[in-house]
Amino acid sequence: MTIPPFERSGAVDPAPSEAEIARLCDQPVHSGRVNWGAMAVNCPRLDQYNLFADPEDPRSTPNGNGVPYVLNSKLFSDYATKYRVAFLPPGTRAVYRDGQDGNNLNGTIHFPNGTVLAKTFAFTDEGEGTEELVETRLLIKRTSSTGGAFWDGLTYIWDTDSNGQAVTRLAPEGGTRAVTWHYQDDVSGELLTGSTPAYAIPNANQCITCHSNDDQEAGSAPIGPKPRNMNRAYAPESSFMGTRGQGGFPQVNQLQYWVDQGLLTNAPDPVLDGKGVATNIERLPHWNLPGDSGATAGSNEDVEARLRAYLEVNCQHCHNDRGAASNTGYYLDHFREVDASYGICKKPTATGGGSCGRQHIVVPGNAGSSIVECR
Repeated sequence: MTIPPFERSGAVDPAPSEAEIARLCDQPVHSGRVNWGAMAVNCPRLDQYNLFADPEDPRSTPNGNGVPYVLNSKLFSDYATKYRVAFLPPGTRAVYRDGQDGNNLNGTIHFPNGTVLAKTFAFTDEGEGTEELVETRLLIKRTSSTGGAFWDGLTYIWDTDSNGQAVTRLAPEGGTRAVTWHYQDDVSGELLTGSTPAYAIPNANQCITCHSNDDQEAGSAPIGPKPRNMNRAYAPESSFMGTRGQGGFPQVNQLQYWVDQGLLTNAPDPVLDGKGVATNIERLPHWNLPGDSGATAGSNEDVEARLRAYLEVNCQHCHNDRGAASNTGYYLDHFREVDASYGICKKPTATGGGSCGRQHIVVPGNAGSSIVECR
């Protein structure tokens, strides 16, 4: 198969030849080690990077120093269960950066060049005892020929071959998949059940729309792993794996664990409460758990904090003054005051047909008249 240049190496110029891709992706790798040499190119199959102990299961134990992580409030993706793993090159550490001093309002912790963030999307059916793997996305922090760092995004779609073995293929064009889900939410305890004939797997351009903004590092920069969204004890989103694979990792404060494993530097010494939360580090609450903000459950303060967490994770990466939706004037930066720029009594400026016939983005006390409720 002839691989177009944009599929070969993302923004790397010049693009490597097919022979170079084959050499890097097919080179022998010792058991338990990541194929770091292949990170410079887009391998046709996910297993060629040797990220996981079981090449047919991205929920298995990560190779190398790979560490699974979860977020307090996650991006909604059609009820998908997600498995996130960070792989840092040997001998490197991420640098703790929060937003409290105004120097990193919307950014994540700072990852070293060569970092790989893997996120697998699966659909769980607890009634049937199954979990279907659909896609795995990689963000790879690469170095261009001019020496600059940029994040490249790759998507791999899961399928089965004629022998019933799980296989992946690089899919820059995206795709769709019919999926079903039936499981109890790990935070709210709510039973979630449903199906869709067209779960959307984004193409490369759609990934860049959300992940590439002027307030981020170059390329498709990560959005989720901010200290305030990782300040919690690790626990998989799904109980499907039990204590197998990533389900067997220590369920302790994630930031402390990264420090202890030599993966994170410059972090304050966490002061932990009895639930694995560092009380001296900023934190987003679980958006769907009343009272998780620390305020009285259902109080105005609690609702506002949880709503802000939901909007930051689902909307803020575009809705900030340097994001893809900067022309809307509707900004959801976490530390911004809740005023007109946060949508309160603000008329739309760039919604086009997306205003749903409503006149203001947020009408206090009247969700049904608010554009944001419709969107």
